[in-house]
Amino acid sequence: MNTAIKTTPALLKREYWEHRGAFRRTPLILGSVFLAGILIFWITAIATSVHIQGMEYTLKQGIREMAKLPPDTLATIWNGVLMNISLLFLMVLFIVVFFYLLGSLYDDRKDGSILFWKSLPLSDTQTVLSKLLTAILVAPAFFVAIASLTQLLVLVLASLIFWMYGGDPIASIWKPVDLLGNWWLLITGAFMQIMWALPIYGWLLLVSAWAKRRPFLQAVFIPMLVAFGWYWYNVLTSLNITKGEVFSAIFTRVGHAMIPYAKGAMTFNSNQLGNDPAGKAGRLLTELADPAIYSGLAFAAVTIALAIWVRRYRNTT
Repeated sequence: MNTAIKTTPALLKREYWEHRGAFRRTPLILGSVFLAGILIFWITAIATSVHIQGMEYTLKQGIREMAKLPPDTLATIWNGVLMNISLLFLMVLFIVVFFYLLGSLYDDRKDGSILFWKSLPLSDTQTVLSKLLTAILVAPAFFVAIASLTQLLVLVLASLIFWMYGGDPIASIWKPVDLLGNWWLLITGAFMQIMWALPIYGWLLLVSAWAKRRPFLQAVFIPMLVAFGWYWYNVLTSLNITKGEVFSAIFTRVGHAMIPYAKGAMTFNSNQLGNDPAGKAGRLLTELADPAIYSGLAFAAVTIALAIWVRRYRNTT
């Protein structure tokens, strides 16, 4: 136990240094692109005007009109912007972790480095769990931190634009927006993403451990074949063509994991925005009462245990 405690930080550092491009650079690039988009919009708005309901508005006039909006409307606008930023980061985080786990054990066998790591005093359990901990702790920590910084910089940049054109950034931006509430929503969203995604992560580790080639195809098509098999079994035995439970379970689980704010929906519309991000975070946490989370955790435990067992006996691709 003491050896495992001492080696775990080193294993996590190893995973970080080997994948720092995905864990650190990806959110940095994402945040930079978002801020660059605001600058491009600003520069474009300086030279153009917008027609709304037959009226022509310049950027300065638009800021003045925005200042006349009631606080609740301003809160909905700015909180909505910050929520969408955090949602974008969480979606990309899921994709990054998906491909990281899919290659985590497969790549060691593909390049032969597994023989070096097995020569060290490290158990297969430690190796597999270090991959999982990296996926649920290290990667989310970078994405959450950089997403929070991006949200702050967006408000600072918007405040600068308002100030330059005679607006009051305190009244129009900082008072209506709930920055701390949005940060709490982001952290809660990352946590709920982990809870919903753990069975997916366990499955990816298992595929990465056993696949001799093309792990992506196996990770995606095996669940689809199982879903098709269940569907047609029900069609042929009961003539009931509505038996799509497996399909529904797969897509609902992926939807929950990729878009935690929308609870399995594949869109995030304006009706889900609001002026109470902290309340939205509280409603997210009520999903912990959903039995599907705990059945998913049981599935994750089984697949992770199987990944450790397969890792013990498979040394090459």
